[in-house]
Amino acid sequence: MNAFILHSSPRQARIWQKLLQSQNWSAAILQQETDLRQQIFVGEAENKLPDVILLADNIPNIKLAAVCDWLTTRDQKVPLIALSALSHQELTATQRQLAKAKGAQELLPAFSAATIAIEAIKGVKRVATTVGGLEVQNSALMSCIVALQNEFVEDTTPAADNEGILGKTTITRKFRGQEYAVELPEMPMPKTGKRRYRGQEY
Repeated sequence: MNAFILHSSPRQARIWQKLLQSQNWSAAILQQETDLRQQIFVGEAENKLPDVILLADNIPNIKLAAVCDWLTTRDQKVPLIALSALSHQELTATQRQLAKAKGAQELLPAFSAATIAIEAIKGVKRVATTVGGLEVQNSALMSCIVALQNEFVEDTTPAADNEGILGKTTITRKFRGQEYAVELPEMPMPKTGKRRYRGQEY
């Protein structure tokens, strides 16, 4: 399975790429300014069309409806899944229906630290269904999700200053009856503000 990914957020694109690659699927991230039509023309000429396109719905120079309409004119139809910049809580049923009316198979929410596990599973399964019901390798997917959760944790953990002491602690997360160990950076040790001179503190 081969996927094209175009997203306004490098992080969201990278997450999608890692999730799909965890299933041994090919996933190429295209730059925002990439001419998607040209990529499709090349794919048709080389008989290497993508099986699915994941397209963010907020890229300034790309209109979702126009892309979907154009794809329907091709001899070989390539399904498209739209990706929202909104979280699951912010995304409405009306927005999903509108994306489908424009020609997308689905409109999936953006990933966040709070939703990465459940939305990653739903997203990968939706892609698998869209391209013909591919089997999802759950163990590989969960390992990938745990690694991605660590990325979110690292981004939200305050960095230690030069005089702090940075250690690590391990917590256990449980998902669907299975436990996963996750290392978290500890906060820097508090500074006393005291200075030592000739064996005495001041």
